[in-house]
Amino acid sequence: MGNATAATAALLVVALIVIVICLCAIVQIVGTAKVCKKLDEPAWGAVVPFYATWCVVAPTGGQTLAIASIACSVGGLVLPCVPFLTGLAVACYIASFVLGIVTSYRLAQAFDRGIPFTIGLVLLPCVFMCILGFGSDEPVDDLWEEESDEEEPHELDEE
Repeated sequence: MGNATAATAALLVVALIVIVICLCAIVQIVGTAKVCKKLDEPAWGAVVPFYATWCVVAPTGGQTLAIASIACSVGGLVLPCVPFLTGLAVACYIASFVLGIVTSYRLAQAFDRGIPFTIGLVLLPCVFMCILGFGSDEPVDDLWEEESDEEEPHELDEE
């Protein structure tokens, strides 16, 4: 009887962990959808895995960053399937982690938040995405506009 009770308790703990993870995922998707709406992106984009990254990162001036982040994520999923490319998969995991931190910083900066909020986005994304999405913060418009090297042409004063 002791083994059955221990197995039942272990199963309940695992079920509780799965339920908490699913609730966190749902909360994060809802928060990301609200952030997408604030960034003038479609809210349904939060549900599609790689498109959600694009919807959150690209408007903050990081189209190249979004592409690199998505490529590292895909590489981390595909490369372990090839035996001799496992080391490259580990490099993709590390690069994806670093790009996630950079992405969180750019997102926090877009909403005029600082480093502590970036740390929160990295460690507790489900909570901090909801703070951005449901809060009164609006994105700073001029922060993510692409800077060009060319100067705007000045009109010549005709006399």
